[in-house]
This record gives sequence, structure tokens and C-alpha cells, in this order.
Amino acid sequence: MSNIQQWLESVVSSNAQEILINASQPLRLKRGREWLLVDKSDSRQLIAQILTDEEKKNLYENLQLRGSREVGGISFQFDLQVDFEGVVGSLRLKNPTWAHWVLPSLFIESTAKPYGLHLVVGPRRSGKTTFVCDLLQGIKARDKVIAVYSDEEGRDFASPGNMVSQFSISQLRQNGVLKSADIVVLDTLSMDLCATALQLAEEGRNVVMTLPYWNVRIGMRRFVDALPGDLQSRLQRIAETVQMSVGCRLLAGIESPTQGAFEMLVVDSDVQKMILAEKFDAFEQTMGDLAEKNGSRSMNQSLFQLLVKRKIEFKTAFENSPSPDQLDSLLKKVGV
Repeated sequence: MSNIQQWLESVVSSNAQEILINASQPLRLKRGREWLLVDKSDSRQLIAQILTDEEKKNLYENLQLRGSREVGGISFQFDLQVDFEGVVGSLRLKNPTWAHWVLPSLFIESTAKPYGLHLVVGPRRSGKTTFVCDLLQGIKARDKVIAVYSDEEGRDFASPGNMVSQFSISQLRQNGVLKSADIVVLDTLSMDLCATALQLAEEGRNVVMTLPYWNVRIGMRRFVDALPGDLQSRLQRIAETVQMSVGCRLLAGIESPTQGAFEMLVVDSDVQKMILAEKFDAFEQTMGDLAEKNGSRSMNQSLFQLLVKRKIEFKTAFENSPSPDQLDSLLKKVGV
């Protein structure tokens, strides 16, 4: 690994998504469903070449280090820890050839409105931040002032035809939100900012917040739990303010290393009543039932479409289905 740039270029050209680092083992690459061993690659050489001396010092003093880097036009994020055998962790690559999210116009137009709260939910590595980046690209040329507060300080959030300012989450805590912002993005794992997100939306801003949970149902429930006040007032505020919630999932694809799938809950008067009654467990069924009425979409409907288009394998679909029996019923209706 004498030339780190050339090595990274070869990794990106192989469509790898991630480099797994373990001091006691050879490096491994994640490509779609596979983990590939990299022959004669030393994790110590990789760490030595991507980190500065100051970062190496911080890593061994604090036993962990997170950050982002660009080498020869190749961007990646690193998440490293020190165990008994040495440095372990991963490098997540940003590959420009990967497919972006195909966002529904309904969600884009709702985000461009002057008021409302939009939740983007998903587990770790589900593409939430990329979803937000693509969303900002989708609302281009609206003459909006957009303030983005993110845990990923190295990510480029752009929205042509709008004025975008990027800040760290710590800046939000210290200085508050940019007063001129029409749209506020909170891309963070910090659930203590749920109350801030709701208040900003109630004050007349459009707010997009990411939540680190498996699906829309759990994300909405945890959002309620994170708010102050009695339960009924929390439910009332959410029912009046949340416009949509999207649940993201990145799956192993057939034609590409990754394939996006998402569920989407559009909050209309029927869903508002469900929120007030705390009927979150019925969200999955409701998203499917409301698909034709208001544009909602269940995860099973998304997985069904990907299967029909041969974008993912059956095993992947059923592993990620919230209700495999319902997915099987959808497939049987079309003779699959």
C-alpha cells in the first residue's frame, strides 16, 4: 500500500462500500452482500497513511476517533476504536457511481412549504443523510434559506438556487438556529433535539429531522417519548405539526451494490386521529391502505416493487419485510 490514493481508487472502482479494519486480520471490503478479503493489505499501513499525527495521538489517548477525509477526490468517513489487539473500525466510502434516492415529488413539495415537520427515519447505514442531500437537490431554485446542522461535518449539503449554510450540532446548541432560515435540517443521532425540531416547526419553519430507528412506527413513538409535557399534549403537538415521515432502508441490490427502499406515511386527518389515539402499531397497515388516497407507501409495497423490477433478491426482501406473510400475499396476487 505504497500509494494510498491509487489503492483507494481501486477499492472504489470495485464498487466497495466499506473497508473493515481489524488489527489481527487482513482488511476486508464490503461490496453489496459480500465481504471480500484484501490480500497482503495491512491495516496499520492504512491507518498510518490516512490519519494525521495529531489524529493518531487522539486515537490512542481517547481510544476512539471519528471523522472524514478526502484523498485524491475520494471521500470517506472513518470510525475507529482501540481494543486489546490494536485498531478496529471501518472506512465508509462515498462512491459517486452509486445510485441516489428516487424521491417522491410529494415529499419534495411538502418540504418546500413554509411550515411543517418531516421525519427521516432509519437504522444505522440506511442512507438517511444521503436521502436528505438528495432532498435538498430536489427543492432547488426555490429562493429558500436552508440551515443544515449535522453530525457529519464533512458532508456537502447543496441545493442549487437556494442559500445553504452548514453548521455542526454543537453550534446549534451554542448559538441557536439561524434566524433567517426557512428550512432547518437536523441530521443527528441526538434525540434531545426533538423538542427543538418541533418548536422550530411550530414557529413557522419547515424542519427535516433524521431519527436513528428501524422504521416509521418506532421513530414516531420515540419522538413522542423525547418531548416534555404530558402525553396528550405531546401527541396533540405532533399530530398538528408532522406532515410526513419516511423510513429508509439500504438493501443489497442485484444490479448495483445497494438499493434503496422506503416506507412513507403522509399525515392526513385520519392519521392525525391515529396519532392522538397513540395507535402507532397500526402505521404499517395504514401506509398500505392509504397508498392510493394520499400517496403513503408501506415497506412491503416498496419491497414488492423492487422484486417485480428484479432490483433485489427474494431473501433480501423477506429479511427486511415487517410482515413477510403480507409480502407473500402481494406476490401471489401477481403470480410470483
